[in-house]
Amino acid sequence: MKAVLMWTISDFPAYGMLSGWTTHGRLSCLYCLGRTYAFQLKYGRRTSWFDCHRRFLPIRDAYRRNKTLFRPNTIFRALPPVYLTGEQLEAQIDHYGA
Repeated sequence: MKAVLMWTISDFPAYGMLSGWTTHGRLSCLYCLGRTYAFQLKYGRRTSWFDCHRRFLPIRDAYRRNKTLFRPNTIFRALPPVYLTGEQLEAQIDHYGA
């Protein structure tokens, strides 16, 4: 089954069906998982991840400190989320009864 999934080319909603992870709403970022900095747009009420992934840049990167090209007056000081080990992922899956 792993070989079949490795060679499957799918769009984002199909990825959600294959993995079981939600692909809409606030928690749809596959890298941030539950530690996302997503926000809702003021008028559209849509979830946006614009500017949320600057934390993956190096600490001294100029884009990380830029206040004009991204969200106004925002400097990103948060560190990227830690990668979970196989045991931690298994514990999360066991928590949901899978």
